[in-house]
Parts: sequence; structure tokens; C-alpha cells
Amino acid sequence: MSPTSTISESMETTRSPATHGRRRRPLMWVGVAVAAVVITLVWRGFAGHTLDQVVVGVTGHDCRDTAKVRERADTSLLVRTSEEMRCTFTVTVANHGGRPVHVGEVRAAAMGPETGSVLLAESIDGSAPHGELATVDALHALDRELAGDSTTTFDIVVVFHPEGCNDSGTLTLFGFPQVELSALAVHRTVDASEDLAFRNTIRTPGCRHPNRG
Repeated sequence: MSPTSTISESMETTRSPATHGRRRRPLMWVGVAVAAVVITLVWRGFAGHTLDQVVVGVTGHDCRDTAKVRERADTSLLVRTSEEMRCTFTVTVANHGGRPVHVGEVRAAAMGPETGSVLLAESIDGSAPHGELATVDALHALDRELAGDSTTTFDIVVVFHPEGCNDSGTLTLFGFPQVELSALAVHRTVDASEDLAFRNTIRTPGCRHPNRG
């Protein structure tokens, strides 16, 4: 064997481990990526299962003598409005699972400060709600921790809004209210299990066409 071939063979032997290492690196990163995807899916699945155990619903109402309330066959409520209407709806968030969840923002659709309906959320959990420029909904950050196998409640006070318009019609709020929940950094907005409908026959200033006076 010549000295030249010996040197070449020695260099090939020296390069071989590095070459194999470079070939293994892409496979290693693929494995890391696959593991990350699997962990994320398991994480989100576990969080989703935790949120699946939470139920939101209106469990009480009190309009006293200011409005008539009737429970429909589908358990939704139908409220007949009046100018003096003042109804308190008690909402219960029940966590039937064993893991804690965070209760965030409450949304009362079509009841915000800039609403065009005849409904106005005067308060949510005792505080005046705020609205969004992009919506007419009433919003309030509840910001509560709800342990497993426990419940929390809050009230939404709804009053008549004469500047709105909905005369001779029924406004149905599907899944009233909506509550934002989160668990393990996964967020979800959950609708209440029942609907809430308002039947209004009062002609309000907001419904008057400008040309009709």
C-alpha cells in the first residue's frame, strides 16, 4: 500500500463520524418537532376536556311586577317588556370536572351602552358594564377562579331602554349570556344552555321614522 492511499484512508476514517452526525441532526430536529406537536395536542385535549365539564345557565330571575316572565317548553324564558321593566337574572357557572378553570369576561349580547335595542344591561355582577366600539354588547370582566366540583353565580340586571327600537317584535338572545373560560392557557367562550327572549309592544322614540314625527 502506498503512503498516499494510507493518508486518504486515514482522512476518510476521521470524517466518517462527523458525516454521520450531520446526517443525524435533521432526524433529531424532526423528532423534536413531532414530540412538540404531540405534547401540544395532548395539552390542548386535556384543557378542552376540562372546559367541556363547565356549564353556564340562567338559574333564577326576578322581575317583580315590572314585567311578565313565562318559561317556554324548551326551558327558555320569554319576557314581556314594560317601560318600568327591571329584571334580575341570576347566572350560574358550574364546574362539574375535577380541575380548576378561570372565569373571565361576561358578554350580554345587544345590551351594551350603545345598543339599539330596547334592552340595557344596567349592571353585571354589581358593576356597570362597558361596551365595544365594534359591537353593541355589554361586557364585564368577572375574573374568578372556579375550583373543580364547584359553582359561582352572578346577577345581570336588565332595564328598559326607550332610546332603542324593537316595537311589535320578539328579540331572542341565543345562549344568553356568554362567558369566557380558560384552563391551562386554552380559552373558550361558552354560551348559556338556554335562550332568553323579550317580547316588546311599546313604541319607543328610537323606532320613530324621522319623516313621521
